[in-house]
Amino acid sequence: MSCEILGELIFFLFLGYVAFFDTGISTLTRVKIIAIAVFLQGFLDMVLNSIPSLEWSKMAMERFHNLERQLRFSDDIEEFVCKYDAMPRKFSTIQMENIRFNYTDEDGNVTFPVGPLDLSIHSGEILFITGGNGSGKSTLMKLLTGLYPAHSGMFRIDGRPVRMTDHRYLFGMAEGADVGRRFFRD
Repeated sequence: MSCEILGELIFFLFLGYVAFFDTGISTLTRVKIIAIAVFLQGFLDMVLNSIPSLEWSKMAMERFHNLERQLRFSDDIEEFVCKYDAMPRKFSTIQMENIRFNYTDEDGNVTFPVGPLDLSIHSGEILFITGGNGSGKSTLMKLLTGLYPAHSGMFRIDGRPVRMTDHRYLFGMAEGADVGRRFFRD
């Protein structure tokens, strides 16, 4: 029997006991107890049904902390560490030079190539990216933010090359560089 069914069974048994058995409680008090119980049923169901989600969250956090410990003591950590300290926090120009990306099928065959892309974005510039369905707008943004790794080409900040392993931390939308520093260097 699932927890949800068991909870509802207990709830209705409680209501039946209060409503039909002589417990020495006045009728008005019984009505009040039943009204309060029915009113709180939705809230109590929500609380009880969220317990498995909380347990899953706890397990996910434990796995995350285990991964963090493994990475902290790994000899191969260098490829995951962002070397962004050498890069400026503010920039004048971000450049994409001859960036290429390929969508592939399960066998690794190229199904749709993107690029070569050449783009310069200047600080403070407002840029509109337009195009029809399937023209590559989302792919461009994912390449720029490091969600998709470029297969070839070069990213530059103010003319200085950016390593692909640092790319996601530098161009991330949520200050990924600070997260990377805190996660890997404490």
